[in-house]
Amino acid sequence: MWKGALTLIGISIILSSLIYLLPSNLSTLGNGTAVVYSIICGMMAHYIYYRKEVLSEDDFNLLKV
Repeated sequence: MWKGALTLIGISIILSSLIYLLPSNLSTLGNGTAVVYSIICGMMAHYIYYRKEVLSEDDFNLLKV
């Protein structure tokens, strides 16, 4: 699960630096993006934990459904 956390942290850093470069009149786009990203992170964390505990899979593969 630590690989997934590191991947999400890396994506978060890249996304926040890209949002920082936006002009100030698009700040609401940055806020909306942050909310959507938080929801996606929560859903991914829940799914990864489910796969670890219920299915006994301890790998991090975003493409595996």
